[in-house]
Amino acid sequence: ADPDAPKPPPKKRGRKSEITPEALLHLLEKLETNSTLTLKLMVKLLDDDLNIITSTSALDRRLADMAVSCKNTTTTPLNSNPAEVIKKRQEYLQQLSRYENMGRP
Repeated sequence: ADPDAPKPPPKKRGRKSEITPEALLHLLEKLETNSTLTLKLMVKLLDDDLNIITSTSALDRRLADMAVSCKNTTTTPLNSNPAEVIKKRQEYLQQLSRYENMGRP
């Protein structure tokens, strides 16, 4: 073995998230109509609507990856997320979905 050869990247540890990009898109649509959803309620929605069982902490991490926070300080006006921002989030989730499905049969 060559000591100067680059080392392979470390393997990712832990369980792979069951929260798919499609599930995140579903939650974003729900958040658009009800901006006061809690993490606990979003976890229940995922279970009821898509049969995805997850935890509030796992969901919080996935939402944070998309710069979505769950701070319940003020009611958000319906027009606070312009269509352009929503479209960019949807495009991001679609790209993420394609990336996560690469190499799968």
